[in-house]
Amino acid sequence: MSRYNSDALDEACEEMLGHTNWSYADTQDLEKIIAERKGDIPKDKEIEHIVIFYTEPDEDDDENEEEEE
Repeated sequence: MSRYNSDALDEACEEMLGHTNWSYADTQDLEKIIAERKGDIPKDKEIEHIVIFYTEPDEDDDENEEEEE
């Protein structure tokens, strides 16, 4: 059975923070993150994706869980 990357990210977020509120960073997020890191990312390394795990659960997720019960 195949697994989607999002399944593994859901599991990691749930294990670390108790919810599944995460997203892939967009280009603006990526530029901001690199600027904050002051360019300490090696120039010979390319970044494929950055995933953001939010501190708080998504309110919509809570509503969807209540509807499913």
